[in-house]
Amino acid sequence: MGRRTSASWLAAAPPWAAQSRLALRRSPTAARAAWDVALLLGAGALAAAAVTFLDFSLHVPGHAILRAVLPMTFGLALAPRRLGGLGLALGAGGGLFAFGLAGAELPGVGAQTSLLLTGPLLEASLHLARRGWPVHIACGAAGAIANIAALLARGAEKFFTHGPGSIEIARWSPLAAVTYPLCGLLAGLLCAIVCFRWRLPSDGPPGDQP
Repeated sequence: MGRRTSASWLAAAPPWAAQSRLALRRSPTAARAAWDVALLLGAGALAAAAVTFLDFSLHVPGHAILRAVLPMTFGLALAPRRLGGLGLALGAGGGLFAFGLAGAELPGVGAQTSLLLTGPLLEASLHLARRGWPVHIACGAAGAIANIAALLARGAEKFFTHGPGSIEIARWSPLAAVTYPLCGLLAGLLCAIVCFRWRLPSDGPPGDQP
């Protein structure tokens, strides 16, 4: 009985699925679930590829999340499944591992931190917001939190590399303390506007029924 309840919980569409601009009609079949898992893993890998290979030359601390959030938000909007954020993180981690094996120059510790945390944080924030306009605010908050974690990781790296009180840290930290959270907030909010409606559609959610 517990196993059946667990499977039903995993198959059911989350509350915010009704607002997705991208989700197709759901069906509670094993093939549909397998497709969604593949899509989430692929979206995470695509985000890893964007962070690794795309260079916007913005020279703004913390801007790497701008490349990661869109594929991940698209993934959650196309495949609105519970634990979808974990699938995104696994796809992103697998992508980084594969690119490293292939000899690619991987992004820094800050970019990797935001990349791996963005998917789970997006899903967690969407579950808290559930539906309506708070969904957009939640995505912005998730992006900001992911980038604050990236700021801390990058700051720790600089601290152990250059030492406390170094000129490098003194120059970097005042700007980074502003741009990291701001880039995360804007990235999450803009992607949510693209992927999710402000209001629920009148014909109800397109998701699986629990």
